[in-house]
Amino acid sequence: MRSSSKQFSRIVILQNKSQAKRYHDKLKQKGDLVYPIGASSIFFCIDNDLEFITEKDFIDKKNYQEESLEFNLNLKNLIKDLNEYSRQKKPNLDLDIGDYFSFQLYIILGQISFNEFIISSLKKKFLEINILVFKNKNKSRFLRLRPDPTSLLAEVLEKSDLFDSENINIICEKKQYIFYFSTESIKYVLRYIRDAFKLFNLRNFFSRKNKKIAIIGGAYDWFKLAKNKRVINTLSLSLLRIKNPNPSNGKDKEILELLKKAYFDKRKPFIDLSFLSHEIKKYLEYFARKTNNLEKVINRFYCVATGVLTWPEENFLAHIAIKNNKRVILWQHGERGQSPDPSIEFTEMLYTTDLLTYGSSVDNFYKNWLYKNNLTNIKSIGSLTKQVSWEKNNSKNILYATGKWHKNAIPFLNVLDSDIRLVRAHLKILGYLNNIENWNTIFKTNNTKGLNEIPYKNKFNKIKFESNIPFTDLLKNSELVILDTPSTTLIEACSTTIPIFVLSGRNVYSEEFIEKVSRRVIWCNSLDELISKLNNYLKYEQYDSDLFDESFVNSYFSKSSENLIAKKIINLIENPNE
Repeated sequence: MRSSSKQFSRIVILQNKSQAKRYHDKLKQKGDLVYPIGASSIFFCIDNDLEFITEKDFIDKKNYQEESLEFNLNLKNLIKDLNEYSRQKKPNLDLDIGDYFSFQLYIILGQISFNEFIISSLKKKFLEINILVFKNKNKSRFLRLRPDPTSLLAEVLEKSDLFDSENINIICEKKQYIFYFSTESIKYVLRYIRDAFKLFNLRNFFSRKNKKIAIIGGAYDWFKLAKNKRVINTLSLSLLRIKNPNPSNGKDKEILELLKKAYFDKRKPFIDLSFLSHEIKKYLEYFARKTNNLEKVINRFYCVATGVLTWPEENFLAHIAIKNNKRVILWQHGERGQSPDPSIEFTEMLYTTDLLTYGSSVDNFYKNWLYKNNLTNIKSIGSLTKQVSWEKNNSKNILYATGKWHKNAIPFLNVLDSDIRLVRAHLKILGYLNNIENWNTIFKTNNTKGLNEIPYKNKFNKIKFESNIPFTDLLKNSELVILDTPSTTLIEACSTTIPIFVLSGRNVYSEEFIEKVSRRVIWCNSLDELISKLNNYLKYEQYDSDLFDESFVNSYFSKSSENLIAKKIINLIENPNE
């Protein structure tokens, strides 16, 4: 907040460009303070010199951490209650609907809880103040099950008792952003055809000798492994997926009460959770009908393999495999071990028996999970898809890659103000790169549609903005990399000897990670430091880290040949006790 001593009479919550423009042109008042959510709104405030507030200005860090801990505790109790409910309703089937939905519950209820915390924190900070907020006229769904983030804050504000109704002004938008489309069945078929083709091999189609491996959930490195000659001669990888149930109407009162108890406790419910309760019930009935048949299908396979399990049907398949004494082998699919991540419990650790990681430090990160649930084996083998072939070149290309926007469609994360941090990083770094001579800059946006817009493209006429070409393909023809969201892109870049400049602050990182990665990359704790270090390199070729240091690579990403990785995986599958 740029004017902390100034008295404000109204908080204005803006979540996209259309809201910001409408507010600026028709609704702006003296004494307004804007709380912008998302890149478009944040940039609009900066570009139009509006008074605005960030999360760190009104959220107490201690309260934030306490609310996060309480939410996680309530979530675990809810998952347990849902598991007991499904076992009571289907006593002969051993179904755990809470576990199957655990990641979606973490995201959906976490998103609601975080948005409620935003409103309550605004109330504590400003006491008696008016609020203007927009919402979609007709609500939609985001990624199948999640609530519309554009309307969620308004709904919490409107139906909770945190603010008096006379202090709230909610404006419905006629033009809404549609998050969910009713073509899920078509998408399912297209995705299935695409992924099945990636795994298909004519030789395995006729082979009856090879051990059959069912691929469920996200396949990632398993796709590339399926094309290895050694694997083709030994294993047969096949896609196993079940279509999510068709939409239907209604709600389940028992599940709804469990959701209300977990989320609202004794408070008045202010978010309608009936859609979620019905989805859970619908899936439970669907799984009950499918169990016997799918057990027969699973028993045709030697084991099950995956990269991540996020959807209820994926966890359901993994559970069936466990119940039928089949191993579930999960191969790490992105960066792990550098930051705490509560979601891994729900997406990786429920049913995994064998965990394949990229490196030894990742092994240590997961050791607390050994012999909990089903995990009995952790083995570092590296990755087939994260190793990039790169040679030093004179392309004069700078590759700057960024992350996705979080907006308010998130649970409690490790840091606050992740979006405004990115906006400020983009404006300063791109501003610098746009004015340098003899270098070309490619700005690689994130792949997540709806969370990757760049509202200030036209301010940087010398920058090429790219959203379609993969980072690894762009990397091959670049001389230098800049990362403001060091994640999988950091691993991919560090698999080469290209100069790398990283801006910290996107997450909370372990001391070991910082110590090792800083030997290889230029790790910067501020924008000014990054610009200074970058300038020294471009002008004087000064690089204060070692391009050939492999401390980070050896710990978080083991370099191995494709055939060696294939040999290790075949041995793991054929000799599980070694």
